[in-house]
Amino acid sequence: MVADGVKVLAEAPSNHSSSALSSAKANAHAHAHSVHFRIDDSGEERGTIKTLISSQSPREHRSIRLPHLVAAMPRIPPPLRTSFPYLHPVQTRWSDNDVYGHLNNVVYYLFFDTTVNRYLIENSGLDPTGTSPIGLVVETGCQYFSSISFPDEVHVGLRVAEIGRSSVRYELAVFREQEVEASATGHFVHVYVDRESRRPTPVPEKLQKILRPLLGIATAA
Repeated sequence: MVADGVKVLAEAPSNHSSSALSSAKANAHAHAHSVHFRIDDSGEERGTIKTLISSQSPREHRSIRLPHLVAAMPRIPPPLRTSFPYLHPVQTRWSDNDVYGHLNNVVYYLFFDTTVNRYLIENSGLDPTGTSPIGLVVETGCQYFSSISFPDEVHVGLRVAEIGRSSVRYELAVFREQEVEASATGHFVHVYVDRESRRPTPVPEKLQKILRPLLGIATAA
């Protein structure tokens, strides 16, 4: 049985009790959250828990952790400043901090968007309001290593992992002040489409030319 899907967070051993699984499913459905269960070849339900279940309402917030959960999110080491050929300075703002006193996670995606498009505008003459084709974001992600807060100044590193027929995969990292290791790293994929029809189109040669210098030292995120 599979409830509404979310990212894999943890995994329980296969001898997990059926009562615990039933309780987890009940809580997941009752609170519109989700948990995954695996059906093996014999048709039996096994205890592979692929999310932590949380119950959240205006009056309560609690998390249910089934026994023996093991963290399953792989971690990569923070990339270094020297592995990014383009660095864009960004001044954090008062409004970037959230209630916990550090930059909210969504701010990093603004950094990514700003840095990629700043590079394209500076080097290819991109006019976001008039040129065609245009790059649409189809995938993005971020992994965090350490906190950043206003009034820190950051540098956003940019490199290109791959140039496809109609897509470009960028890799980015956010560096606090003059630190060598990134506070966060992520990726960003553009698919180029015709402005009017929104159909995929080859990455323009002019764009490929200014992106090639960012290739070579990129590694998969």
